[in-house]
Amino acid sequence: MKKKSGVDKVIIPNLANLPLTEYWKRLPAAKRKTKSAPKDDLLEVVANATCRHPGTCRKWFLGVFSPPPLAQEKIAQILSCDVDCLIKD
Repeated sequence: MKKKSGVDKVIIPNLANLPLTEYWKRLPAAKRKTKSAPKDDLLEVVANATCRHPGTCRKWFLGVFSPPPLAQEKIAQILSCDVDCLIKD
């Protein structure tokens, strides 16, 4: 039995071949108090997939740090894109 208010957290990227920072910037921000914002959902999914803290993942998305190669592969799988397009030099 499913919850009435339950929402499946599925990330469906529609912005192919964008660097990670650009993808992050184009996600909509929550304009009002909601259950969860799209950026928070993406952070949660990436943090769980890479076994990292969401704060670390946020720094990857903001371009402060670059994720390690294994994490880059996991993020590329989640976003259905190539590893080369994630990180902009």
